[in-house]
Amino acid sequence: LDKRMTGLKVKDLSTGQILGYQGFKMDGTYENNDGLDYGFTYYGFMTEELYYGVSYSAPMRIYFKQHAADFDNFFSSFRIIPD
Repeated sequence: LDKRMTGLKVKDLSTGQILGYQGFKMDGTYENNDGLDYGFTYYGFMTEELYYGVSYSAPMRIYFKQHAADFDNFFSSFRIIPD
């Protein structure tokens, strides 16, 4: 856990399939060292060989909600390219 993140609160945690693998999505908030509130979305899943964590974090004031749909679009297009 990053010590610059305080007051970490998980608002929603769900499990499901991500690219055919069992995974999870976590939404929450935290405060940085300057007292600024941030929102975050974190996806995690594991293939046969690797763990993947993909996250989006932005200040709650304006940017988190403003760009959340962009992150959702990005993640929906996320693919693993085999070697």
